[in-house]
Amino acid sequence: MTMDYRKPGIRHFVCPIVFGLLAGCNATEPGTSAETSTPSCSLLVADSFTAGSPVKVGLELHNPGEEAIEVLQYFTPLEGILGSVYRVSFQGESLDYLGPMVKRMPPGDEDWLPLPAGDSLSTEVQINNAWDLSRAGDYRIELSNDISYRASPAAETRLLSAESCGSTQFMISR
Repeated sequence: MTMDYRKPGIRHFVCPIVFGLLAGCNATEPGTSAETSTPSCSLLVADSFTAGSPVKVGLELHNPGEEAIEVLQYFTPLEGILGSVYRVSFQGESLDYLGPMVKRMPPGDEDWLPLPAGDSLSTEVQINNAWDLSRAGDYRIELSNDISYRASPAAETRLLSAESCGSTQFMISR
């Protein structure tokens, strides 16, 4: 007995099963891990500044895993401020980004930073020229873009959500 896969009843039953089984396969390149440890991140900023002084915000990424990963610099403070890498608000009101907007080519291997197992990457950027911080009061800042990372150039790219970095506050006084 042969099955006619052209019949709608058979095709609609067999195809989801076959594709479901194929989707469940996790083929990895030799030497790569199927599971990549998720990095952690945090934002760092001083509690207060005086009006007109430089406001520097730090970002720290930590790789708690047992294998090295690579982190894409694009759209993060790791490449400086070349776009709206943060969401900044003043007393609950979202502030407009005023800095440069850079267009990029698709990332190459040189755009990924190595992050060894158990190690951290950190950077600090001054945000005064990219957002209007001229008013005295309370400010809140958070990362605006997810961070892309991978185990190797051949591995699947994963995302660390911007929300997982949390937010932080600072005050500007006269």
